[in-house]
Amino acid sequence: MYKIEELHLKDKNDNTCGKIKISKIFDNLIEGELIPTSNFEQYTSLFCEHEHAANHQLLIETDRLERDIEALGFYVEATYNLSTLQFRAVDLQIMSSGVTLKIEPKT
Repeated sequence: MYKIEELHLKDKNDNTCGKIKISKIFDNLIEGELIPTSNFEQYTSLFCEHEHAANHQLLIETDRLERDIEALGFYVEATYNLSTLQFRAVDLQIMSSGVTLKIEPKT
């Protein structure tokens, strides 16, 4: 059976922001490590703010930042049997400890 080991993280403008090396998949939840590209630099502070707010349980701020992240339209691509598959990245969290996201069909 073919196993997908990495995903390419892209923003709504189709810029590749990094590669996610997958460490765990459970249903539609993916955990891994982000290897960022230079395109990710514009988003670094947003994800750092989100991690800080989550770690300090600043719930209103965390909710606002999650909406801001969702509005950026991140999605992931994977190659499977010579086909490119695309999925929406939902609940995307990029932290110093790694990446988690849920995937949904991209419409």
